[in-house]
Amino acid sequence: MKTLILRLAPMFSAVLLGTGEMRAQDAPLQGSAFPAGSFPQDVIAVELNGDGRTDLVVANQFSSSLALFTQQAGGGFLGTGSVAVGSQPVALAAGDLDGDGVLDLISADGGSASISVARGLGGGSFAASVSHAVGSQPQDLLVGDFDDDGSLDVAVASDDTVQPITLLLGDGAGAFSSSLPISQGWGAAALAAADLDGDGSLDLLAGSLSDDGVRVLHSPSSGFLGAPEIYSVGSDPRAVALADLDGDGDLDLISADSGSNSISVLPGQADGRFGLAVSYAAGASPLDVVVGDFDGDERVDVIAVNFGSSDLSVFFGDGAGALEDAVSVSLGAGAFPAGAGVGDLDGDHFDDIAVANQFAGSVSVMLSTAGPWIDLGGALPGSLGLPELSASGEPVPGQVVSFLAEGVTKARGRKRNKPLGFLFLGFDRADAAFHGGVLVPSPVLRIKLRGSVPLRLRWGRGLPDGTPVYVQAWFQGRFVAGSNALRAYHVDP
Repeated sequence: MKTLILRLAPMFSAVLLGTGEMRAQDAPLQGSAFPAGSFPQDVIAVELNGDGRTDLVVANQFSSSLALFTQQAGGGFLGTGSVAVGSQPVALAAGDLDGDGVLDLISADGGSASISVARGLGGGSFAASVSHAVGSQPQDLLVGDFDDDGSLDVAVASDDTVQPITLLLGDGAGAFSSSLPISQGWGAAALAAADLDGDGSLDLLAGSLSDDGVRVLHSPSSGFLGAPEIYSVGSDPRAVALADLDGDGDLDLISADSGSNSISVLPGQADGRFGLAVSYAAGASPLDVVVGDFDGDERVDVIAVNFGSSDLSVFFGDGAGALEDAVSVSLGAGAFPAGAGVGDLDGDHFDDIAVANQFAGSVSVMLSTAGPWIDLGGALPGSLGLPELSASGEPVPGQVVSFLAEGVTKARGRKRNKPLGFLFLGFDRADAAFHGGVLVPSPVLRIKLRGSVPLRLRWGRGLPDGTPVYVQAWFQGRFVAGSNALRAYHVDP
């Protein structure tokens, strides 16, 4: 057998030889749990120690503390200490409140009508927490610049009809210059924030326990004192999230509706308002909802955290605003999950989810089973003589990656095993204007295709870790046509 070797230093060497098995897709998330503390209520995924890996912080309600877990180079998490906070922390956030370049931790302390701020000292260590009063029974909190002064503030939601939201305005040095109560006559359970109306200022969204709605409060310059917009969702909205599900540039609203065992999706509009809610069935009593790209197809997905059924409902997005029916992922009997955080929890550059299991006293780290090569779709792969492209092998220096373009010998007027086109590989992409394909606009590698003979590449160095790599097969016939496109992330351990 003749072997063609192409040396493409520093990145690749290519060998036209052999075959490769294509990796089958398993369940969307797989993982395991580890002990996290006493009655964990929430978890966030942040970098704590400057090593570039995503770590976890867990709010343990019964021990009134935050447990710290750092991601290890070989995988898994190691407990590195805890931070004492106020009574019964139920929600977490992180932000650089004092402008020193190190994240600070903030907890909503349900048992003491307060929040606690633990200033980051660097290297994964924190100063003793400082308490600040808010409304009774705080449920959620988030960090943002709500008064447009360049310093981060904290918004807190409370199940308190007198003071459902408290704004703590930061002074840029880690303290708060003032506390602004927002009195609306309804209790709040969840918060989100974004500039919905394009005026350059953050707007607040609050899930209300009083009337099964989500309220949008504009005009931070007046202290959010204007009449809110109210959007109807399912029963007992316990969490809200924002994401662009349909790719139109406008944020859509998602709520976790605990009382109706569902999530609601409200499409965002160009004027910053939302359309009517569409309901999707979830598991029992979802208490949290998070968004991310869990299958790596560059479309936003949604996960509901179901307290009553001890599982996750994974809704894959179609990129046009709709969600597929939920795929259930069990967390184990008796887990009773309450909160979740999203991040790359194993260093493969795909979104994963960490879940705080309240009754089990644990955190489940559920890793995406996507990849390494993700099919982004394309132009009628495998039909009308168009090649269908597949790949196997890890994009890690020294490993062999195999590409196979099948169907290329079906084109009219071409002889079997004659070049029909090219395989393009590059580090950026552009949507092709025809056939719905994904064109690699500036390829660094172009190799002639020879029928359905696999192409094997020995992966090299020379790219930053996490660089996206796009591959697509194209051929020139009577019409220009392209295959489905693939994408992976270069991994340089």
